[in-house]
This record gives sequence, C-alpha cells and structure tokens, in this order.
Amino acid sequence: MGRKQNESAFTRWFCREIQRVNGVTLAIVASAMQRSGLPDRYVCHKKFRGWLEFKKDDGRLSTAQRITLNKLEANGDTCLVVRYRYNDMLEIETVNGRTLLVANLVPLYTKSTPGTQLLEFLQQALVAKPSYN
Repeated sequence: MGRKQNESAFTRWFCREIQRVNGVTLAIVASAMQRSGLPDRYVCHKKFRGWLEFKKDDGRLSTAQRITLNKLEANGDTCLVVRYRYNDMLEIETVNGRTLLVANLVPLYTKSTPGTQLLEFLQQALVAKPSYN
C-alpha cells in the first residue's frame, strides 16, 4: 500500500488488514438484481461492527447511498465513510460529511498488523460521532 492507490486497491488493503486480525468483512457488490446505494462493506470485529462506504479524495456519496446509510443508522446500525487521500491520509466521516478523525497512514505501512490500528481509528471515530450524526 502506498501513494496514489485507487479506491478499490485501498478498500482491498483496508479489509485484508482487518481480516488479518480476525475480523470479518463482507463485500456488498451491486448487481442488476440489487438496488443501488448499498454500502461497500460490513465489518464485524470485537472492536467494531458496522457499515463502511469507501471513498477516494473528494468522491461523494450518491443520493441513493446517503438515503440507504441514513436508513441503516435510523435502525441502529453504525455507518461511516472511510476516505483515502492521495497524500496517504485517512479520514473517517459521518454519512452527512462531518469529519470525525484524520490520521496519517504512512506509519501503518511498516507495522506487522496495521489492522489493529485501523480498528482503533474506527473506534475513535465512533467516540467523536454525535448521536444525531
């Protein structure tokens, strides 16, 4: 992992690292039989459970994604947007675009288990998340 990765490569790296620390990630792949707007992944780990939508730099949620994620949250699920920036920064946001956490990813590239730190970032973001979103 490193500079100038695309959204798909970053998502694969992030999920692979969560899996390496005994997490489960479920990919939600859109098809013609499925409605649009579903989040990219569901992550299940003892430190974090919730839906993640991955975006690159200034990528925006579609209207369908925003509606679906807000409905999931209204029903008690955790939903976050995980944004990867070209400068190797990670931003975790609410569905409505409020930044909860900003972190430098470079130190994680040399760790043997960066998934542990990624899960801690998700936990920290939840602590910063207001109850009203």
